[in-house]
Amino acid sequence: TSGAGANPEWSDLAERTEALAMQRMMRQQPAETVERLGISAPDLADGVHCVVVRDPMWGYWNKALGFCSPVSEDTVLEATTRARELQVPAFALQVQPRALPDDWAEVTERHLLTEGTMFVKLFGPAQPREVETDLVIARLTAADAVDFTHVMSIGFGFDETPEAHALFDAPEFFEGDWASYGAYDGETLVAAARMCVVAETDAVALFGAATVPEGRNRGAQGAL
Repeated sequence: TSGAGANPEWSDLAERTEALAMQRMMRQQPAETVERLGISAPDLADGVHCVVVRDPMWGYWNKALGFCSPVSEDTVLEATTRARELQVPAFALQVQPRALPDDWAEVTERHLLTEGTMFVKLFGPAQPREVETDLVIARLTAADAVDFTHVMSIGFGFDETPEAHALFDAPEFFEGDWASYGAYDGETLVAAARMCVVAETDAVALFGAATVPEGRNRGAQGAL
């Protein structure tokens, strides 16, 4: 949609929260995972450039985002140059409508960028919702990491490779500002979701959620 009617405060909050959560995910990876997958997440202008050279999710995590001021051509050049030099499998420059410069069409043409997926961001209160489900909801620990990634791989359709487990399984993502929850059918984990508290923006980023086919239409994600 057009950025003309967007509330800048909410729009910027959405961008900054997502970007800081993604940067934290990259920077909190164990050293061996950083080396194995080629992970980095430097600041870029007033945003962040996340890089996973050997991304198990087709390049999804290669993204420059979090921009709240108009994106300059120098910023575009820095991001695209880094992505091409590192030979990432795919690269996205995610810019909210209000941060697009007037000459955006010309800038993207010069740097061989094409329009891709449109993202819509939603907000909600922190209070739990009343949800009916026959599943058991529990907070997950690092001991549940393998099952967590298994559910995510089915939900998002990526291969459950050792690289995927390396990216998602670290104990750091089950403690502190990170929280992962699961929905159980008996002893089987059928749905999972993860969130990250971003103190800098006083918000929480919902950071991935999935349900396997046998767990769907049973209230799992509403409860999570």
